[in-house]
Amino acid sequence: MGISNNFSEYYKTVSNAELLSILDKPAGYQDVAIEAAKKEFFNRKLSVEEIEEARQVQVEKHIQKIKEREKVKAVEDKIKRTGQTLFDGINPFHPGISSTEKNIRIIVISFGVLFLYLFTKEFKTILLYIKYFSESPLDSCFYLLPHFLLPFATFMFWKRKMTGWILLAAFVVYSTAITIAMLIQSFLWSPSGIAAFDNLFPRPSTTSFIIPLILFIWTLHALCKTNIREVFSIDNQKMYASIIISGFVTLVLMYVV
Repeated sequence: MGISNNFSEYYKTVSNAELLSILDKPAGYQDVAIEAAKKEFFNRKLSVEEIEEARQVQVEKHIQKIKEREKVKAVEDKIKRTGQTLFDGINPFHPGISSTEKNIRIIVISFGVLFLYLFTKEFKTILLYIKYFSESPLDSCFYLLPHFLLPFATFMFWKRKMTGWILLAAFVVYSTAITIAMLIQSFLWSPSGIAAFDNLFPRPSTTSFIIPLILFIWTLHALCKTNIREVFSIDNQKMYASIIISGFVTLVLMYVV
């Protein structure tokens, strides 16, 4: 009896349209709720005009729901189309693309993944260098520059901009030199004789340097190919100038600064 009274009290507060909706679709309600709704409907003694108005409200709500679903579907379709367009734009195995385009896309994907890996791995360190930038600006620039240069260079390279080729070539030259230096250090590493210190700073894995080094050398070789340079309007003079200047700046940063 208490439950029936609760439904009766509640249905007194709903609109005619809501009441008709409950009576039109009773399957989703308890029997006691349907009985209370019928009782409320009869108690209201609605005229034909009032019932038609309530039906019209139902129709308008139904139309509004359809429009909302269509809007959601349109947004979903737009997201899918955008995602497909982006995927087709970087997919190196897309049918019909040239070997030049394939190599460009492989480079974009490789350095995009490299950026995400380095950013997630060194995120806390990046924040520390940014936080204490004013205390050690040179060291901070030396550390942070590659992390900011890489995503910008990769994006511009993906957009087929000359700037993208030059910046990516500079990053590859810099990274190749740094990786070679660290690889040499790993070969020259020897125990200090202090167990605690050696455990804290163990011998670096040569594999961790060789794999990236292969990527950088292959990329530099690919960037210097005529077919790729033509896409970015890079002639021999610009190519040699970019590599030599990048190498010189890298040496200055490594051994002078």
